[in-house]
Amino acid sequence: MSSAENITETVTGAPADDARGTTPGNAPEAATVAPEGDDKPASKNAEAAKWRVAAREAQAERDELQARLDGFLRADAERLAAEFLAVPGDLFDISGASLADVLDEDGRVSPDKIKELADAAVKARPGLAAPGMTPGLFGVYGPSLHTAQGATGVSAKPAPSWATALRG
Repeated sequence: MSSAENITETVTGAPADDARGTTPGNAPEAATVAPEGDDKPASKNAEAAKWRVAAREAQAERDELQARLDGFLRADAERLAAEFLAVPGDLFDISGASLADVLDEDGRVSPDKIKELADAAVKARPGLAAPGMTPGLFGVYGPSLHTAQGATGVSAKPAPSWATALRG
């Protein structure tokens, strides 16, 4: 038995038919198998297919990581927007801002851009403001002075201290 017949029998499980080492019905498959110990692929098409599969896997992994990063950046932006908006997600959902709108040149979430976008959203729709917060002059947020926004008209009591305890 020749080495080609031996390889064909090992790969396909059937003995070779003729001197070329092919089996009935399996000629193309048997011809593309490389001998054992040979690290090269059987053909250039197989090598190209291997690289295409690797490229697709790398692209899928990249897309998954980008989606995770975008989720983290959006969560950070919403965390910062919670100071100004009752529902932090409104920064993106209602105001129409995108993630790119809140990032600085280095790709980090910019607190200044968050504040600008939140201020614009609250000026357009005052009901979006966080409870107890209303936009003041020049975008400065402060305690609400309107009862519809949660003000009670009662000033907060000072925290107890040793001086007040000793005075009686």
